[in-house]
Amino acid sequence: MRFLLVLACSLLLAACAAPPSQTGPAIINGELTFRERIALPDAAEAVIALRAADSDAVLVEQRIALAGKQVPVRFSLPVERQRLGKAKGYTLQGRIVLADEPAWVSKPIALKLDGTQVDVGVLQLQRATGNGFTSTLQCGELTAAADFTEGARLQIAGKLLTLRQVEAASGVKYQAAEEPGTTLWLKGNEGRLERHGKTYPQCTLVTEGKLTSVEWVVEDVDGGGIIDDSRITMIFDEEGRLGGRASCNGYFAGYEAKGSTLSISHPGSTLMACAEALMNQEQRFLATLGAAKRYRFLPDGALVLETDDGRSLTARHD
Repeated sequence: MRFLLVLACSLLLAACAAPPSQTGPAIINGELTFRERIALPDAAEAVIALRAADSDAVLVEQRIALAGKQVPVRFSLPVERQRLGKAKGYTLQGRIVLADEPAWVSKPIALKLDGTQVDVGVLQLQRATGNGFTSTLQCGELTAAADFTEGARLQIAGKLLTLRQVEAASGVKYQAAEEPGTTLWLKGNEGRLERHGKTYPQCTLVTEGKLTSVEWVVEDVDGGGIIDDSRITMIFDEEGRLGGRASCNGYFAGYEAKGSTLSISHPGSTLMACAEALMNQEQRFLATLGAAKRYRFLPDGALVLETDDGRSLTARHD
């Protein structure tokens, strides 16, 4: 009897000592935004969905009637742990919908629910593309259409496959919901496709994009971001001229683009003086731009200019 009493007390103490992060509800905090200067209609709704990574089933969803509110839209999604089931992982995705049709979507992000407060930061929204595909996956003689703006999809030989993200040691790995034996493993724009027992190891993801006649707003200079509230732009015209704002001064140059190669010639700029930090950023931008030899488009539409020595510029258009 004494033994049973001691055992009961031990179990009670163990239950009381259980970490609250594993028993209490979790709150996922973040915000939705997009870069374009576009006003949302009054009827727009923000939708935040938590899914099971291994089944893509929606576990918790929150809908926020915007009623004229514009981005950024902050959210706090409460998650009762009994709703989580036995999922091996979770993904979170945000949308802005009009009449239940997605108008803006974020990429799904993987997250852990180890604590009571989970801050996911900013979910960057992109325009929804409907049934359109934004990229081509080229694996030797196999060509597939790909899209990563609304979750992930592949269309191979006329068959549409919905991809869900699965655990990977590096890069990003997807598995087809309709064909569990079909996987796509991407590292940057290179990857490997497995389907019907066959492996296609040399896959390249090519994203369609237009270099010219849009204003590209630079968001990163050689991996260091840019100074808050500063602005760097690039406009490539159809006549081989390049110009924009370099942080402080306006600049101009000639350019030639063939395939994915790029060359910049005869650069020049105005001679205004600004704060030292802006001038230093401007010099880094102009040096990297002048040395750029290649360009490519990311699956989300961003433009990347690259030099032979590993420097880069990343930009998006409004």
